[in-house]
Amino acid sequence: MGAVVRNERLQQNLSGAELAKRAGVGVNTIWNIENGNASVSLKNVLSVLTALECSDQILKTIPSDSFVSPTRQRARKVDAHRVKVTVKKRS
Repeated sequence: MGAVVRNERLQQNLSGAELAKRAGVGVNTIWNIENGNASVSLKNVLSVLTALECSDQILKTIPSDSFVSPTRQRARKVDAHRVKVTVKKRS
């Protein structure tokens, strides 16, 4: 998503500082979004997307599994590695 935000910003001929001002966030926030830093709050991401007027377009680029919590992602990995064992009773 960061690359899409950067490309959209550049297409609109905006500097990072100009976009930050429009979105009401810091320049570091723009840098963090564009470089894929996961520590950016959802509120700030949405502010930037709104300032770029392309939130719908960019949100479509996010893989659906990115909305799965880290705990659930780990559980899926464990489930994938489990082997089902069946025990047959002797007659």
